[in-house]
Amino acid sequence: RRPSGYTGLVGLRPSSGFIPRRFGFPSLAHDFQVIGPTARTVDELHLLLRTIAGPDARDRASLAFGPVPVPERLDADSLPRLRLRLATAVGDAPVDPEIVQKVRRAADRMADLGHEVSEGPVPFDRAKVDAIRAAVLGAGVARVLDGRADGWREQAGPLLVSTVDAGRNLSAIDHVKALDALQQFRVDVTSAFEQFDVLLTPTSAGMQWPVEVDHPALIDGRAAGAGGAGMFAGWVNAAGLPGLSVPIEPSAIGMPIGMQLVGGFGTDMRLLALARQFEREHGWADRWPAFALT
Repeated sequence: RRPSGYTGLVGLRPSSGFIPRRFGFPSLAHDFQVIGPTARTVDELHLLLRTIAGPDARDRASLAFGPVPVPERLDADSLPRLRLRLATAVGDAPVDPEIVQKVRRAADRMADLGHEVSEGPVPFDRAKVDAIRAAVLGAGVARVLDGRADGWREQAGPLLVSTVDAGRNLSAIDHVKALDALQQFRVDVTSAFEQFDVLLTPTSAGMQWPVEVDHPALIDGRAAGAGGAGMFAGWVNAAGLPGLSVPIEPSAIGMPIGMQLVGGFGTDMRLLALARQFEREHGWADRWPAFALT
C-alpha cells in the first residue's frame, strides 16, 4: 500500500489466505506478509485478482474463501450504506498535516457518496503491535539468514543486523508468547470492527523522502523513527486484514497521496467496490503530473 500511495496507484494487502502463498516469497514474519497486487485503476486490480486469487489445497488458509472468491463483475452500485470511521492519528505520533487535510477531504467525499462517516481512534495499541512485530519478525529474519555464508553483516544495514540479533536472542517461550499476544490482538481488532464497517486512514504518515535514506527523519518537524511513516499500515499486516490504498487529491506540489481503506477479515471485495465508487466520482486514472524535459 505504501509504495502505491507514494506513486498514485491502487494497492491491495488482501486478507491473509485470499491469495495463496504456495508460490510466494519465504515467510519472514509468520503470516504478516502476503502477495499484494498493484494496478493503475480499481478495475485493473480486480482483473488481476481474478487471475491470482482462489483456493489452493497446498495453502489451507486459502480454502476459507470458497471456490470463487473474486466475482466476475465488480458491482459498486449495489453497495449498501457503510459505516466509515476516519482515523488520522495514532496516539501522539506525528502525521504530515497536508496528508491529514487531504484524507479528511476524501472522507467528506465518501460521505457525499451516501456513507456514514464518523471520526474516532484507531482500533489498536501501537506499542503492543510493535512488540509483537519485533518478536515475530526478528525470529523470522534470523531463521532465513541462519546458515548463510559469512559476510552478510557487512552488506546489511544496521536495522537488519539488530533485527537478526534480537531474533537469535529470543527464547522459544518468548516467541510463543508473542504468537499468543498476536492471537489476542486479532480477536480484539475483530471486535472493534463491530462498531464500523471500514476504517479510513492515511496510507502513510509522511510524504515521499529522498532515496538515499531508508525512512524520513522528520514528519511534521518531529522525529518519526524508522517505523513512523508506516504506522498506519503495519498493524493491518499483523491483523491479517485487507487494506487498500487509493489515490486521493495530490499535495500542493503535485506529489501523490494515498488513503487506506481497511475492512474486516474477508471483506476484500467490499473494499474494492467502495474504492470503485470513489474512483468513479473522483477518478485518478487520467491524472498525470506535468514533466519538464530539458
